[in-house]
Amino acid sequence: MVKEKELHVLPSTPQSIAHVEKIAHEICKRYNVPEDTFGNILIAVTEAVNNAVYHGNKTDKNKKVTIELFNQKNQLVFSIKDEGKGFDYKNLPNPTLPENIPKIGGRGIFIIHQLADKVEFKENGSRVNIHFNLPISVYQKSKKTIIAIFILISSILISCKKNNINSTTTDFGKDYYPIEVGRYIVYDVDSTAYDEITHIPTTYKYRLKEIITEAFINDEGKTAYRLERYIKPYDSTKSYDQISWKIKDVWTIIPYTNSIEKIEENIRYVKLIFPVKKSAQWNGNIKNTLGTKNYTYEYADFSETVNNLFFSKVTKIKQYEYRTSIKYQNEVEKYAKGIGMIYKEIVDLESQTIIPNVPVENRAESGFLYKMNVVEWGRE
Repeated sequence: MVKEKELHVLPSTPQSIAHVEKIAHEICKRYNVPEDTFGNILIAVTEAVNNAVYHGNKTDKNKKVTIELFNQKNQLVFSIKDEGKGFDYKNLPNPTLPENIPKIGGRGIFIIHQLADKVEFKENGSRVNIHFNLPISVYQKSKKTIIAIFILISSILISCKKNNINSTTTDFGKDYYPIEVGRYIVYDVDSTAYDEITHIPTTYKYRLKEIITEAFINDEGKTAYRLERYIKPYDSTKSYDQISWKIKDVWTIIPYTNSIEKIEENIRYVKLIFPVKKSAQWNGNIKNTLGTKNYTYEYADFSETVNNLFFSKVTKIKQYEYRTSIKYQNEVEKYAKGIGMIYKEIVDLESQTIIPNVPVENRAESGFLYKMNVVEWGRE
């Protein structure tokens, strides 16, 4: 018998997927859900909403995703509904079978089955009811943990064998932004600025070091991290080793279950969302007032060389791109697993002199070009 019921209606956008964490956290806090069960709920409901947004509603903003919560005796039931046509949920391949391990599709639903106590598909698959018993037994936790580990290991093994784009829903990709006090990354920064009158470019170079120096509890009651940034100005007569670091500024990192947020110059950005999946999109400016800017994972787990350094797993985030015959803007960041950001590019160039078949960046008259390339990383 249903004791309580609540309803959440979300638009079919990537931001709705990130919003699931807040909904799940509030519900689990209200019902004193154990931490391990909360993790199962968050992952399973996130997968269901992700499927509803991308596969059910095809990211159609005019279509809605509904999350209904039913509080029954010793049980929470999450009912996720999309406005799509449904799918054949009775004939899904088992992703743990050897022939299916390299395949991406079907893993999300398999994970939901493993983490929940009961899963029901209704309305031709456009609605899924996910049941969680409270409290969960030790046996169930152990069984589900073993299965989850198996899926993760399978994903890692297959990605090591393949040197192309590969993303799975079991590997959430949080290693793309490892957070630990003492971690640092050093970059070479090169920028070019064009004089608006003379159109003459001026180049600037310096070395930049970012280091996580401490953890603290912020105003939201969340664990945040202080990111100190130091510079060494370029001097053609000296090596960087002969120049002392000088503090440049201090930023803040706030990790969430489904995202990484960063406060840069008092402006808050959503830098990454999890899981890291090719083509996943989100509004990087949703936490500030700068206007919508849709970030996209162009690829994930792709081997790449940056600044003559080889990285076996890289994801590229296209933050913004705009091109006309007189203007070119481009913003890109790349992250490597186990390291963090290894490359950043910001381009904002203009040219009033139009030359057929010559892009703006090759005839720039005003604007700037900014690049960061990783040099080294480690712990102090």
